[in-house]
Amino acid sequence: MPTANAVSAKSVNANTLFAANAADAQANATRLFSRTNELMITMAQALWEGQTKLLQVEVEQAAKTFSPPATGGDPGEIYTIYCQQWHESSERRITHLRQMNDLMRDYNWQVFEAYADSLCQLNKPMPLRFFVRLRN
Repeated sequence: MPTANAVSAKSVNANTLFAANAADAQANATRLFSRTNELMITMAQALWEGQTKLLQVEVEQAAKTFSPPATGGDPGEIYTIYCQQWHESSERRITHLRQMNDLMRDYNWQVFEAYADSLCQLNKPMPLRFFVRLRN
């Protein structure tokens, strides 16, 4: 005999809760995942190319720095040349870091835009066929 304190559990079918948008939500999630993967690969490739270019320039700069100075030259002039090279190298690094920062900011905005577009897709009005099915 059931007691008054017995708890009854109802099982809820997932199709009852999500029948209208399950396929649409899955398709939308797939589109979002594909788009963000494309963006990530494009950004990673641009980042890799930028870092490779910077490394090549820095290796050339290091080769110039470690080359022995000309004998018999003015030490003040040699020191000035080293300082100019160091300044140019610093400017290159700053420019490179700005480019990488712009690249990352652009990537983040594109991911945000893709996410916002996916939310807009989820908030579309439900098709009329859904309401017809509910009445039956």
